[in-house]
Amino acid sequence: MDYLLIAGIAIILLFILFVLSGNQRRHTDYFLVVVNLLIAGFLASELWVSHELTSFSFVFQNTLSFFIFPSFVIYALHFVNGGGRFDRRWWLLFLPGLFFLGYAGVDHWVVRGYSPAELAELFERPGWVYLGFYKLMQLLFMAVLIWLVRAIHRFKRDIKEAYSFVEPITLDWLLHFAMVYLFILMVSFFVFLMVNLRLIPLDIAQGISLINGLLVPTIFYMNFHGIRHYTVAQYYQQALPKPRTEHLAEAPTKAKYQSSGLREEKAKQVQDSLAKLLAEEKLYLQAQLKLQEVADALGESTHTLSQVINTREGKSFYDLVNEYRVEHLKKAFIRPRPAALYHFGLGAG
Repeated sequence: MDYLLIAGIAIILLFILFVLSGNQRRHTDYFLVVVNLLIAGFLASELWVSHELTSFSFVFQNTLSFFIFPSFVIYALHFVNGGGRFDRRWWLLFLPGLFFLGYAGVDHWVVRGYSPAELAELFERPGWVYLGFYKLMQLLFMAVLIWLVRAIHRFKRDIKEAYSFVEPITLDWLLHFAMVYLFILMVSFFVFLMVNLRLIPLDIAQGISLINGLLVPTIFYMNFHGIRHYTVAQYYQQALPKPRTEHLAEAPTKAKYQSSGLREEKAKQVQDSLAKLLAEEKLYLQAQLKLQEVADALGESTHTLSQVINTREGKSFYDLVNEYRVEHLKKAFIRPRPAALYHFGLGAG
């Protein structure tokens, strides 16, 4: 098992060097480095504990496990909220780790000193206070991951309101990682609970090895996609409209605009102007057409244009533009000419 841990640490360090060697590093890259350093530190502490269980190695390993998750959440929020805007209260997720560090420090070096035999027993069969820390934090982290999965789904809907092309900025990779991470936390919760209650013939070290075997490959997946991914604000030099991931309750489209002051006559005028613009200027042929560009061409705000598309067309900006592209492609096929299939696709945006 030592060789697998060492190999995992080495690969993670290579990822870190690759990120830091880039010429145009982004702030998300630094958060990715922090997440990787914490994970590499945790794997190293697993090696340390397996060879020398001391109060320091015990506290160090457990404290790192509390800090990995909030670091990942902060990293993910920089993508979900487009360019790094997120509620600073998310930093409070680090408090449980600090509380644990404070309690464990007092317990190990002030209140009592653990003998090697007592440390081994504490590691295999933690007391109720330590067990409470572990289980409550796992439940908290699972709840936050469920929120994050929903937030990513909301983000994917939001970008279709502003962009006609979403493939370079979609967060499917982050969604997949978050869902796997949630699964691993659930497995960890029940496996360690059964180990603590002596319901399965495993010890803590074997349980940790099982979880590491699941986590490390997903970390490689996150690194690969995290390195090649650009946030919306960084890739297009334009942030999304005000993020809505803090308000995840889905409301019907009409209810969402009930407080809008847009009159019916004005909405109809904008709708007609939009249809005329798309038909005559063929803006949809621009592969990277954005809502802002169409709004500027019409002399309207993005909010007004988005409302008209949502309420009167009954679709997102992404769906509207790509509907025009599909129709353009159909017409191109009706008039055969010697061109390869990909030329049709390029011609339709």
